Amino acid sequence: MNPLIKSYLDQIDGELAALADNAGALTEKLADVEASRNELLKDFWGKEKEVAIQKEAARGFSELKERATALEEREQVLREHLSRVLAYTKALTEELRQ
Repeated sequence: MNPLIKSYLDQIDGELAALADNAGALTEKLADVEASRNELLKDFWGKEKEVAIQKEAARGFSELKERATALEEREQVLREHLSRVLAYTKALTEELRQ
């Protein structure tokens, strides 16, 4: 075989071997990247679920806060009514003593 052609064929064989090695390394890296991606997706969906739970809790908290405010207002009205009843009772007691 012509030495020049043999030299080119040897170079081509060497380049093909290097390409095969690079392809193997890239395949491994791709597998690592895919595993990392899957882990990130798993984490993402876990966080998404946490966010949904937190939103639901916040919505519940908001409702509780509104109910607490309504109850505080009702308590204030009751205190005012009881204060008037107490004042009427004191006035009536005073009238009865005279």
